[in-house]
Amino acid sequence: MCAICENADLSNVVRLDCSKCLNIEVISNLPKLEYLTCEDCPNLKKISHLSNLKTLNCAGCLSVKEISNMSKLEYLDIRHCQLLLAIPSVTKQLTYDDNPWLDPEYLYF
Repeated sequence: MCAICENADLSNVVRLDCSKCLNIEVISNLPKLEYLTCEDCPNLKKISHLSNLKTLNCAGCLSVKEISNMSKLEYLDIRHCQLLLAIPSVTKQLTYDDNPWLDPEYLYF
């Protein structure tokens, strides 16, 4: 079970890996989080309000529908996020050179 599912105090966490967690549905409001890996979380639906997040890897999260409010994001891996329809206010600061996973070959929207 990951730290989020265990209801741990994550207010000061900078790095978090909750990959393959079966129980997590939302990752939100972690003010100091800069690096998040949550690959292959089949029930994760929403990732938002992570104001200091620089790196997000949520490849294989088949149920993710929303990724939003991450103004400092520099790297994004959303391969095989089949239900993700849009990533508003996130991709403005990302470049294709630094984020090869933004290639249409890997995206479904």
